[in-house]
Amino acid sequence: AVLRLYFLQLMGSSEALLDLRYPRFRDTGRGLLWEPRPLYVCWDAAFLGSVRRLYSAFYEGRDEAFRAALHELELAPAEATLRESFGGSQQHAVRFSVAEFRQAFHDVFLQCQRSGSVLHGNFLSLGVYLACLYQHLETLGGAHDARAAFLAVRAALGHRSESLSGSSP
Repeated sequence: AVLRLYFLQLMGSSEALLDLRYPRFRDTGRGLLWEPRPLYVCWDAAFLGSVRRLYSAFYEGRDEAFRAALHELELAPAEATLRESFGGSQQHAVRFSVAEFRQAFHDVFLQCQRSGSVLHGNFLSLGVYLACLYQHLETLGGAHDARAAFLAVRAALGHRSESLSGSSP
């Protein structure tokens, strides 16, 4: 459910509440109640369009479109690191580790810095959003099907499919 919430906000809105940490959720017996801290972002439209294209291309197995989105985001130098952090070939059983996320995020920044890439300011908010997600899923433990969560959200937002892969949020 938390993975779906992550993708739902990212793929279906121009804004996001970033606080997905485990302590911000509680089981009511009828479902999860989310009580996030007021930490949010209003995404830049161009950045968000590129991130949406990146996720869509990755989970749809469209390598050229994935690479094109990496170039739009100036992340091309970190392609291998990003593919691995997205779950690589294990998208159906991703294990989330905050320590591994921090290392991967750091590696991506270093690889991009060395190549002269200038990363968009929204990457900081995306990093916080991902760190909160990783913290929650690491606390839950086990493996999680990131691809199924993405595809479920894409299906739910089917009437808005243009915003999933297009440049407009």
